[in-house]
Amino acid sequence: MEICLVIVLILVLCSAGCAGPMDVGSVSDARLHAKRGTDTRFDLEPYSSLGEWQSHADAIRQRILTGCGLDPMPPKTPLKARVLGKIDRGDYTVEKVCFQSYPGFHVVGDLYRPKGGIGRVPAVLCPHGHGAGGRLELSDDYCQPIRAISIARLGMVAFSYSMIGYNENTHIQHRFVATPRQELWAIGPGGIQLWNSIRAVDFVSSLPDVDPDRIGCTGESGGGTQTFILSAVDHRVKVNAPVCMISAIMQGGCVCENGPLWRIDSNSVEIGALMAPRPMMMIAATGDWTKETMDREYPFIRSIYRLYGSESHVNAWLQDAGHNYNKASREHVYPWLQRFLLGDKTAGDVTPEPPAAIEKMEDLTVYNTPPSDALTIDQLTEQLITSSKSRIDGFALGSRSSLDRYRKTFGPALRACFAVACPPGSDITVEDRGTVDSSGCTIKKLVISRRGIVDAIPALLFTPAHPDPKSAPVVVIHPDGKAALLAGDKPGELVSALLGKGRTVLAVDTFLTGECDRHDERVKDKFFTTFYRTDAAERVQDIITALAYVSSACGQPPALSGHESPRTAQPPALSRRDSAVSKGAAVDLIGLGRAGIECLFARAFSSVIGSTLIDANQFNASDQAFEDGFFVPCIRRVGDVRTATALVAPLRLTICNAGKEFPSEWVKRAYAASGTPNALSIKSAVPDTNGLVGAL
Repeated sequence: MEICLVIVLILVLCSAGCAGPMDVGSVSDARLHAKRGTDTRFDLEPYSSLGEWQSHADAIRQRILTGCGLDPMPPKTPLKARVLGKIDRGDYTVEKVCFQSYPGFHVVGDLYRPKGGIGRVPAVLCPHGHGAGGRLELSDDYCQPIRAISIARLGMVAFSYSMIGYNENTHIQHRFVATPRQELWAIGPGGIQLWNSIRAVDFVSSLPDVDPDRIGCTGESGGGTQTFILSAVDHRVKVNAPVCMISAIMQGGCVCENGPLWRIDSNSVEIGALMAPRPMMMIAATGDWTKETMDREYPFIRSIYRLYGSESHVNAWLQDAGHNYNKASREHVYPWLQRFLLGDKTAGDVTPEPPAAIEKMEDLTVYNTPPSDALTIDQLTEQLITSSKSRIDGFALGSRSSLDRYRKTFGPALRACFAVACPPGSDITVEDRGTVDSSGCTIKKLVISRRGIVDAIPALLFTPAHPDPKSAPVVVIHPDGKAALLAGDKPGELVSALLGKGRTVLAVDTFLTGECDRHDERVKDKFFTTFYRTDAAERVQDIITALAYVSSACGQPPALSGHESPRTAQPPALSRRDSAVSKGAAVDLIGLGRAGIECLFARAFSSVIGSTLIDANQFNASDQAFEDGFFVPCIRRVGDVRTATALVAPLRLTICNAGKEFPSEWVKRAYAASGTPNALSIKSAVPDTNGLVGAL
């Protein structure tokens, strides 16, 4: 035991002895220690104002849409709906339905319609959970046909439809895990299923006997997730009842419930609260993950409704039972639908469910063999990628107005891919770890953090002995961190050259580089991108934070030349505690090696203006390049480096050492459209030190 202690002590002393004079020292980055996953117990923090909640709600909604490949929204192609095989049951009818959510991608279901109604009636979507029977599940706990029949008998249309890979669509696997390439293009089971549900709203809204202003949705388990996810992004859903799913202790265990970006800085309870102030009935059970609903989830969601002055529009009921959508649960949902879709103010707490005869399975099944044109997931993937490429490549960039339209179309979604924010100077904290006097400059050792986030960015701030008040400070990012910009304990060649021009220089260790915290406790499973930003996105955030710090602490007021114009407004910040920083002082930015692409995106999202020089490091902007060296989910679908450069324009931008497939011509068109073609310079190689400094 004593020998072990001696060995540990020697290792600690050796480690301390290896620390260089320019090292900042140990840091702890909270981003690496946050454990977030499907089974995490999430704290539910109250919101102090409606404005605070709505800002956060907008960010959640934007991330869901982006992660599902639904911003920008795909073209709504003809549904080519077929309604067939009507069965008359006296007070209601049953018909089989098939429509195409995408060309060749078939959605199947059953339509239950009331008879004897006057005028148009409400419609209720009925997504199912992960029971083996899908929409045809007949067990006592999840009998889907009985639910649909009862809704029809109450005077509403019910559409019971199958999730992907269920029932007739045997050629599709429901639980397919998206490949990295599919994730880059925002293609996955969650997004495809949500699109099917949006098109299901389109379908029922098109029926001549349905009032499109009175649409409801109710489902259990995975269908409960589908209910609150659909309601979060489609305001045509006026009433919902998610059953046994909204939980702070389990977020859904299937790939269809965990799309990229969905729960970054959020959770299922907040997503469920996006229904507010529209009426919502929460059904819970003591025997599953909704067992704490009455003590935790319901009070939180009720507090959100209170912000809208609509507490009467939310209710909850807890049953002493296992996971279910059984008769008792259904009987508590029916009166909610009656009250808010039918306007029946006499509806009580329970509407009894009468017995009903269920049709034979063959009478509810649309086809036994998928149609010859039915797409597989692989075929759908190629169709969607081709469509996305055409949308971007075909965007006309002939004027400033066309460039603004492009930014508006793709900019917010690109920002959502990274989930970054520009912190104001007041939200940045700096820990001073000491000052070193060097020849011709002073060097401060710093740890930069964002208040409330508690991240930690090791940094060195170089201040020249004779700063030039007319020159902007510079942030320099090296892929190996700030130590690569030193020559021993003195500034290296590039930093020395900048100091010689009277420029203040900040060098930082971005996420997981240099002296950064390396004790990674993040939950790394197949749902990683549902809950966490990728490493590339975190490094981009660190560069944004560095720009904001320098701008507020030691920047110079921006001096716009004649060909430059103020930046277009950026989308709002994506974290509830962050807000957009003012333009403030100009700060120039240099990105070397792999960090060049990171700096391009950082400048695109930053509110701080200035010149930018990036080493593209032969980056080809291809699927493989993003997968191998700069993985950010959904980035390809929303224009990747093209959209980034469109957001940077008209600021001065120098791109060096680009790969053959880098969209240089597209970037030139974007700058020409901005009216500042001379602000862009594209070089085949990285200049020497004097060239780098001069390019700014």
